[in-house]
Amino acid sequence: MLIKNNGQINFRNGKSKYYKSITNKRTLKSSTYITLIYVSLSSVWILFSDSLLRFFKLKQSLMTELSILKGWFFVITTGIMLYFLIDRSIKKLKQSEEELLRKDEMYRLVISGTTDGLWDYDIENNTLYFSSHLNQEIDFEASNILNPMDFWRKLIHPDDINVVYTEMKDYTDKKINKFCCECRIKIKDTDYVWAQVKGQGIWDDNGKILRIIGTQTDITKRKIVEEKLKQANDENVRLLNEAIEYDKLKTEFFTNISHEFRTPLNVILGSVQLIESYKDINNSHEFNGKLFKNISIMRQNCYRLLKIINNLIDITKIDSGFFDIHYQNCNIVDVIERVTLSVAEFIESKSITLTFDTDTEEKIMSCDINKIERIILNLLSNATKFNKPDGSIFVELHDIEDGIIVSVKDTGIGIPENKKEEIFERFRQVNSSLTKETEGSGIGLSIVKSLVEMHGGEISVNTSFGEYTEFLIRLPANLQPSDIEVSIEDTMSRKYLYMASVEFSDIYT
Repeated sequence: MLIKNNGQINFRNGKSKYYKSITNKRTLKSSTYITLIYVSLSSVWILFSDSLLRFFKLKQSLMTELSILKGWFFVITTGIMLYFLIDRSIKKLKQSEEELLRKDEMYRLVISGTTDGLWDYDIENNTLYFSSHLNQEIDFEASNILNPMDFWRKLIHPDDINVVYTEMKDYTDKKINKFCCECRIKIKDTDYVWAQVKGQGIWDDNGKILRIIGTQTDITKRKIVEEKLKQANDENVRLLNEAIEYDKLKTEFFTNISHEFRTPLNVILGSVQLIESYKDINNSHEFNGKLFKNISIMRQNCYRLLKIINNLIDITKIDSGFFDIHYQNCNIVDVIERVTLSVAEFIESKSITLTFDTDTEEKIMSCDINKIERIILNLLSNATKFNKPDGSIFVELHDIEDGIIVSVKDTGIGIPENKKEEIFERFRQVNSSLTKETEGSGIGLSIVKSLVEMHGGEISVNTSFGEYTEFLIRLPANLQPSDIEVSIEDTMSRKYLYMASVEFSDIYT
């Protein structure tokens, strides 16, 4: 029998109280059977032996002798019968004793050899017992608490205590068939370990629970494996979702790029057909006017096709690592100002006000002039494309000693808050439907971000949906190991006009 010994459960030497209880019950049962047999035989003999002798009508002297013999016969016969019955009962009791001792030993070996902690919660007496193995693991100071509920509260992790209490209450209320839960248990010299706690209740005849005997098994290694499997599964799900999303983006991109190619080609084809129809016009002035108009339309759409093709080629070069940057020392303020002024007339023709401002007139730094021009033109093109009638565009430069900040702000439609991070992603567009009001392939800002980062800079966006959008570019003021500064000549204006024509080609009059 397990008894409490300084918070532990130990075995008594010899027969346990449980064994004695079982033995006493079996001894009482055998004694009862023997007594009943003896009383039954005695009653039969007393009631019927004299009647049997009178039936034969013997002499009185013979009757007396036979009565004496009858008594001795009863005593001897009863004695022999009782001897065999008692001997048989003793043999059975010895067998039962040996069987109980074997089971007692097996139970002791199981408890001493198991790696699980055993506990016994006596609800009726409000006591708690532990096996030696469990007592060695748990925080021994906590086991000095007299109230078992206070002990569990200190032993179990605060985040798990309600789970254990709820599980135990549901079990004692017979709402569930078994008590089994997983929680974190405080043990010696460490923080917490994961344990599986199981219990089996003992009930009285009225259905009242008396005690719960259970085990505590360390499942920390299993929990670690489960967590790793969960993380791996979450990562696989994430990668799968990314693959699905990327595949969706590619499908949308190719659908959109097909539309982007088809639109200018249809316009060019339509212009060619119109030019062919002008052969019957006799008025040379009218013919030249219509011819010039359609040639301009064809040129713009050719620029648009060229822009799409350039973007596709450049994005392929960036991905493959073959996109070259040619650094030169130059006045970055002059570069950005000239690029801005080159498109001022076109932007103002859209009833949009363009303003350029800078807090410094000169900032010599290393950059790829062509790539800076492309960055600014792309941002100005977007600011024009997504602006409102009678809107404004502000281009500002700020000297920050170790670099420069370029701001391109418009008073346009803005960007939804949940789309801010997506606009720089490959193939992303805020409005990806084919019925959108503005044109675009969805890769322009992705290229801009790559070009800025190739210069060691960073780009961000501030926006308020329906009010404004501001792109902020921060570039470091690095210098090439050369004293030669590249000057921006006025002859470069033709180059700016060409680049602007290409970049603004998807904005129709």
